[in-house]
Amino acid sequence: MQTEYLASLIDQKLAILEQMRQLSRVQQEHVANGEITHLLQILAAKQGLIVDLRATERKLDPYREQDPETRTWRSEEAREHCRLVSQRCDQLLGEVMQLEKQCEDALKQRRDSCAERLRDLQSGVAAHAAYHDSQSQPTASFDLTAG
Repeated sequence: MQTEYLASLIDQKLAILEQMRQLSRVQQEHVANGEITHLLQILAAKQGLIVDLRATERKLDPYREQDPETRTWRSEEAREHCRLVSQRCDQLLGEVMQLEKQCEDALKQRRDSCAERLRDLQSGVAAHAAYHDSQSQPTASFDLTAG
């Protein structure tokens, strides 16, 4: 029955999104702690889940064109379960997107903070170099003791 396959795809999508949400939470911790190496590992794992999610979404495409009311379900409970799982998927996707946005904002803030510190450091180095150069300049002097 096609609706059983549809329900299995929706369940698969839910499982992927739950994994993505979990990884997004771990990602958030790594961003907050500045652990870039671990962050890259999480992003690589999430990339694999994104590939899986896209493949599942492609399998769901034919069902999007159907009128849900015309589908034949094994039972009304099965239909309701699929509807609830689909709603949960939408909710999880929203959560994942929100976590991604928070991570992006935090990374931008860290980037801007690092850029500011680099500018301060460069200014300090330039001031030190200018001071050092002015100290090493020979100064002219007159010997007023000689006749």
